[in-house]
Amino acid sequence: MDVFYINSHIFYKLKQSGQSVAIAQMKNIANSTTSQSDIFVRTDSNINDVAQLKGKTIAFVSPMGAGGYLAPRAYFYEHGVQTKGEANELFTKNLTNSIYDVLLGKADAVTMCGVNYELMSKKLDTGELKIIASSTEYPENVIAARSELPPELIAELTSIITSMPNTPEGQNVLKGMESMKIKAFIPYDPELENLTRELLASGKFGS
Repeated sequence: MDVFYINSHIFYKLKQSGQSVAIAQMKNIANSTTSQSDIFVRTDSNINDVAQLKGKTIAFVSPMGAGGYLAPRAYFYEHGVQTKGEANELFTKNLTNSIYDVLLGKADAVTMCGVNYELMSKKLDTGELKIIASSTEYPENVIAARSELPPELIAELTSIITSMPNTPEGQNVLKGMESMKIKAFIPYDPELENLTRELLASGKFGS
C-alpha cells in the first residue's frame, strides 16, 4: 500500500523503522488529537480498583492497538498490575466482542477508547457496566504513507486531506466518518510521538 489509515502505535513502529511517514493526524469527535482508554467491569462484580484484577481475565481489543492495548496496559503496569503474568490477557479483535465478553462473564474487565465506548453505548446496552479507571492520553490515528513516496506528493495529500472541512464535498465525507469517531484531519505533529514513547516504556513493551 502507498497510503493507509493506521493507529498511532503501529505508525510509531513503522516510522521508527523508516518504513512510513505521516500525512495527517486524525482529530476525533471530541475535538482532540488524543484519547484515553477506559477500563470497565460489570456493576455487580464488586471490582472497584484495577488492583483487584490481578489473576483475572482482562479483555483488550488488539495487541497492536493504541487505545485497545498500549494505553490501558501502561495504566495497569503503572498501578502495580503486570497484565502479562499477573492476569489473563484476552484479545477480542473488535469493540462489540469486548463489551459482550465482559457482560457475559468471559472477561472480568474490558478496555477500549473512551470515545469509542460512548459511540458503542448508542448501539448496545451498556447499563450494566461501570468505569473503574481511565488511562493517560494516547495519540489518535494517523493517515500515513510509504516513506519512499515523493515529498511533494506527501505535501499535496496533506493539503487535500486537511482542507476537507472547507468544502461541502469534504464535509459530507467527514460526516460519514463520525461513526469511526473522526471529526477532521490536521497536519501531523511529531510531538505526539512522545506520548507513545512514554506509554511503551510504562507498559514495559519489549520486556
